[in-house]
Amino acid sequence: MGIFNFIKKIGSSGHDPILAAVRDDDIGAVKQHLVNGQEVNLKNERGMTPLHIAAYKGSKEIAGLLIAKGADLNVKNKSGMTPLHGAASGGRKEMVKLLIAKGADLNLTKWSPLHDAAGCGHKEVVKLLIDKGVDVDVKDEDGHTPMYYAVFDGHNEIVKLLIKKGADVNAKHIRDGMTPLHKAAIEGHMETVKLLITNGADVKALDKEGKPPFVWAVIGGHKEIQSFFKKFM
Repeated sequence: MGIFNFIKKIGSSGHDPILAAVRDDDIGAVKQHLVNGQEVNLKNERGMTPLHIAAYKGSKEIAGLLIAKGADLNVKNKSGMTPLHGAASGGRKEMVKLLIAKGADLNLTKWSPLHDAAGCGHKEVVKLLIDKGVDVDVKDEDGHTPMYYAVFDGHNEIVKLLIKKGADVNAKHIRDGMTPLHKAAIEGHMETVKLLITNGADVKALDKEGKPPFVWAVIGGHKEIQSFFKKFM
């Protein structure tokens, strides 16, 4: 994920040695920096702490050490993301388990770790988060549900799982009124379109511009999807 490309840049200035040590999975160096008085919740210019980095990389031993030394489980970077978001977007199931077990807040921000896991195609993490109580239809600050994120990149196994867990296939985006079916049509994901319709998606749902999914398939130039929609017209 682009939001976590910060990892390769950490420590380049030489001012954040503990961050660089975590990036490099050097637990010995991490221990030494902590002994030398480095702040366990030190942030870089992007607001990333050592635990953010360890969580995204799936470095459980380092994460455990940092937590034992007082790392803030719910600290946010400048984008509002916590270590749990990082673990979810990286598909680090065991790290997600660890953070939850240690007390990470599953619902700290309007951008849920479930959005990250669904959008990145991490089925096992999606299942884990839902089983731990995250609302399957939780909305981000723009009104997107996890289903919307899964549909965007055609993660059909995630879509199936979300449907199985009770997700609303007709949930509308707050700003533009689009449903997941609108988005699947725009992006040209034929199999996703079929999957959504088979599970109750409304082919005649209108967005705030008065457009049904078919129109967006036309705008996107997706002829196969256009032909498929005509069966319902």
